[in-house]
Amino acid sequence: MLLAAAILIELFTSQGCSSCPPADRVLAQLDQQPVPGIEFLVLSQHVDYWNRLGWKDPYSSAALTTRQQNYGRRFALDSVYTPQVVVHGQAQLVGNDGRRIAALAAELARQPQTPLVLTHLSRSGGRLRGQVEVVIPKNVALYAALAADPAPTAVPRGENSGRQLTHVAVVRQLVRLDPSGAFDLPDSPETTRLIVFLQGPNQGPILGATRAKLSEVPLDYLQ
Repeated sequence: MLLAAAILIELFTSQGCSSCPPADRVLAQLDQQPVPGIEFLVLSQHVDYWNRLGWKDPYSSAALTTRQQNYGRRFALDSVYTPQVVVHGQAQLVGNDGRRIAALAAELARQPQTPLVLTHLSRSGGRLRGQVEVVIPKNVALYAALAADPAPTAVPRGENSGRQLTHVAVVRQLVRLDPSGAFDLPDSPETTRLIVFLQGPNQGPILGATRAKLSEVPLDYLQ
């Protein structure tokens, strides 16, 4: 059986942005794996520069804003914006264009990918441990993202005042791993997925990616 090509979809979004909810819905649709032969690995990355306009996004992070700004420089943008999607580190576009995102993913899925395998996953004592089996080329970074599927958020202020917003795969941690591939990360019951990926120099193309559904990994905080 032919394995699906794993394509990383990064959405830069904010609960303070009135244009973002349609893109949040597109990400949720892609998370349902609508295209045969492609495994969409989705990450919702909440930036913090909308927080000054009346509502502080509880999932926002300055580190994720920095990641978006790095992409902005790489793609020679005049400025960053929301909602923005980056497809497999190789193309960027407005995040509510689901058809174009899927078309780009299909194009990139034909490229060779570096295989990554997750082994020895365990969750205990508030830690998520495991090993990424991969050969990492020189100057290539190995990342791990821990993400959650939170309950809907009622937003009382800002551009989305009065709306209830729903998100999938909200990044709670994004860390660069040691080249050995071993990891020992803070964990919590809200974490639902782990995505690991190889990224080229200067936050370049994604060279390979995989994921684990943490609901399938026994959670035991008593050990």
